[in-house]
Amino acid sequence: MRAACLLLLLLPLVSAQQFGWGPCPCPRVQSDLDIDKFTGVWYEIEKIPTSFSKGTSVKGKYEKIDDETFNVVYSMIVKGRTKKAEGIVKILHPEEPAKLGISVSYKPFRPFWVLCTNYTKYAIVYSCRDYHLFHKQFVWILGRSCSLSPHLVQKAKDRLEQEGIDTSSMTATEQHDDY
Repeated sequence: MRAACLLLLLLPLVSAQQFGWGPCPCPRVQSDLDIDKFTGVWYEIEKIPTSFSKGTSVKGKYEKIDDETFNVVYSMIVKGRTKKAEGIVKILHPEEPAKLGISVSYKPFRPFWVLCTNYTKYAIVYSCRDYHLFHKQFVWILGRSCSLSPHLVQKAKDRLEQEGIDTSSMTATEQHDDY
């Protein structure tokens, strides 16, 4: 009976995201993140599938509010219609500016860590939540344009693998140039 109850609790997690046993990994983040350079539009190139981002042409526009906070507006096309969600991204610990927190649609802040970026072409963003016995991970490879070279995508995946993050379930996001 207990095993059946545990299985029922885990079923919603299996359909999306990536989960593993034990606590979240703690990958290295970019030590010198410049929040001013990170602002602007980022396109979702690849991701670990999520229950909240199932559309095409997924992008986020980040605008600085103050030295520690910026507004984000995500947009995507779902079944031919544009959907949007707004949120706040905040530096939670000034001594580690790349360990950001994100709150979308007034939900509590969740990890939004910038593992690395060159600001002009790509960024790798990581999030993970602990649930005592297991964790749930989210990973995004972002680009300043609708596509990245296969070399840069592979470079990003190599970095994730070096940090112990499995990239085998990552999928490409379909982007449309006219969106």
